[in-house]
Amino acid sequence: MKLKPRIRRKLKMLLLLTCAVAFVAGIGRVIYGAFTFVSEVLMESGTATEEAAARPKEMCGCTKHQVRFKRDGYEKHRHHAEQLNARVIVTDKVIKDSPLLTKVKDGPGFRIDSHKLTHSEPYLNRQAYKVLKDMGKAFARKVEDTAAEGSTFHISSLTRTTEQQEKLRRSPVGRNATPNVSTHCYGASFDIYKLDNTDNCTHARKAFEEVLKEFQKAGRILLCPEGNCIHVTVRN
Repeated sequence: MKLKPRIRRKLKMLLLLTCAVAFVAGIGRVIYGAFTFVSEVLMESGTATEEAAARPKEMCGCTKHQVRFKRDGYEKHRHHAEQLNARVIVTDKVIKDSPLLTKVKDGPGFRIDSHKLTHSEPYLNRQAYKVLKDMGKAFARKVEDTAAEGSTFHISSLTRTTEQQEKLRRSPVGRNATPNVSTHCYGASFDIYKLDNTDNCTHARKAFEEVLKEFQKAGRILLCPEGNCIHVTVRN
């Protein structure tokens, strides 16, 4: 059947319009699909990031089995502790009034765990405190831009009075405590027992070990492993 020209034109226009609608609809489906895919990826990525941020950081021990360094004899520790604090032994009466001691607070690269200070006080000889702060800054620099960025080392013991030393020695946890006067009784020593706030213990321990060795080699500290911690004495 032969169609009139006018009807043929209308049919062509209808066909073109149908094709255009189908084309636009197809593009729309493609765009919608792409938009949905990207949204899902972004949501998953955001969730993963949130989960990573919420995930607790690792706690890393730092015993002699995990961190390697040269052990300095305890008599050497005692000699330098005595010299550092002018042979003044800390007692309950002088710990807060001694001009040789200063109160210790958290700093870059290190933390004072007050809940651990059951047999010591948050004080150090002024020179010892400076060395501790220098060690903290050195450690913070070493872990910067690594998997251990933000990691800190934790102090579990600082200055002890002679009374506290004796109580510790008699307690179940004080089996390794030195009889009578410890280097802690001169405000010259502190104990480091863990590293934290890190996603990688290997990187954190490596950086921490490097700091210990560098300060030991520079003649600023003496080191001695004690049970589950590292005993550090600042040299005179």
